[in-house]
Amino acid sequence: MADQHPGEPMAAYELDHLVPISLGGAPLDHRNLWLQPRAGQANAADKNVLAYVLWRLVCERRVKLDDAQSAIRRNWIAAYQIYATPENVAQYHFRSNREPYRTRPSSADFDLDLNRRK
Repeated sequence: MADQHPGEPMAAYELDHLVPISLGGAPLDHRNLWLQPRAGQANAADKNVLAYVLWRLVCERRVKLDDAQSAIRRNWIAAYQIYATPENVAQYHFRSNREPYRTRPSSADFDLDLNRRK
């Protein structure tokens, strides 16, 4: 980090996956890791919003996985402007008015006789 950002405190940056793991990014590949500023424009929080919104759009088949990965890899700030619209952020990122996510499957999700998912 010292050569990339001389004289700046390490706490000002977050080690980030350029292509998020949730979108199939390689977790340990050094080419997918970079230091991202925590403050200012285009900061780590902004990228996290984009990652979550894109993950939801991919899961709902509104965006192809390859397209999401390519958009972030090419220019994540441009991807943010395209996908992290106020509507998408409100719908996908903030869930205060929505049913909470289930954190684990319920027994209704399993065939209890065979102990496997239905």
